[in-house]
Amino acid sequence: MRPQLDYNHATDETYIELRDQAQKAMEQYNSLSQKSQNAYKEGDKVEAKEYSNQSKRYLFDARKYNEQAANYVFEKNNLDSDHDELDLHGLFVNESEWIVTKTVYKYVSQRQPILKVIVGKGLHSQNHVAKLKPAIENICNQYNLPHYIDSKNSGVLCIDLRTVQLQNLPQEWSNMSFVDFVDHKPPSAPAQNHYTQQAQPQYNNNQHYNNYSQNNYSQNNYSQNNYHQQQNHHQQNSNNSNGSAILIQVVKALIKCFM
Repeated sequence: MRPQLDYNHATDETYIELRDQAQKAMEQYNSLSQKSQNAYKEGDKVEAKEYSNQSKRYLFDARKYNEQAANYVFEKNNLDSDHDELDLHGLFVNESEWIVTKTVYKYVSQRQPILKVIVGKGLHSQNHVAKLKPAIENICNQYNLPHYIDSKNSGVLCIDLRTVQLQNLPQEWSNMSFVDFVDHKPPSAPAQNHYTQQAQPQYNNNQHYNNYSQNNYSQNNYSQNNYHQQQNHHQQNSNNSNGSAILIQVVKALIKCFM
């Protein structure tokens, strides 16, 4: 009788050690990335750059450890799989995407008709919401790969490769490392550091714009006030002139009465 395999490798020391090393490297990355942002906000761009470079090295290490863990668990889990099956237990979503794209390219080049991907039913996902199946379906939709759910097992996604042309697939899929694959996906944590550094000058420009607008507004207020003051002054002068003219006419009338 074949022994029951631990497909999630919860007690596998090699797997646990690789994931642990990846986690420690990510913690170092997050810490240095935060220091980089703080240094930039304080105006020390040299120190910010140094922390940023250090954080990138730890991010690279984390991805390499996860790549080793992914290769290790994938090889172990697929020892008893059929030739057209992929078992993705024990892998993170982006690792599964990486494995699937590599395998699709390989199978199309070998003219294999179908690839059965064991994506699971999401029973072990948080709130029982499947994450792996939508991710693989998204790849299929993006690259026009016909696919369907196995009628006998809803945890298996079948990708029909019979009509797929190799030239319609990214050539990078043939030999792309996990590190490169993640770099080609929309950025997550690294983008925060980059965005902060890029946003800061823009914020300063907005400040300059606001100051400029306020100065313009003050100048306009000054011009308007000056205008009103001038108008009042002209009105007062006009009133004084009218009063003087009336007084002269009254005096002339009185003089005529006594002549």
